[in-house]
Amino acid sequence: MSETPQGVKISAYLFFATAVLNLLGFCGALGAAGMLATSPDSDAAAFAGLAAIGACLALLFVLLYAAVGYGLLQLKSWARIAAIVLAILVLCNFPLGTIIGGVVLYFMFQEEAKQAFS
Repeated sequence: MSETPQGVKISAYLFFATAVLNLLGFCGALGAAGMLATSPDSDAAAFAGLAAIGACLALLFVLLYAAVGYGLLQLKSWARIAAIVLAILVLCNFPLGTIIGGVVLYFMFQEEAKQAFS
């Protein structure tokens, strides 16, 4: 196994950080779902369901970001492609997602990263 390029390591750690942020979102959405579910307001039940769906999506992204970060550190070829796709998706989350996505895209298209994953 060849040495992992510095830019790939940075990208992996950015994905781990994003996973942690999504984990916080998961906890918040789960807490909101619980509070809304116990509310006496009948309309709150619909919002509790939406919050639960949001919590499930956040947990899915936690697992996805963590898996891609791990795959990048292991120089798995699928991880570079997944990192590029996720970086493009996260670009619209201004300002933090735009910065993270831009940095990851920059590093993933460097010649050193391309060679490491080939």
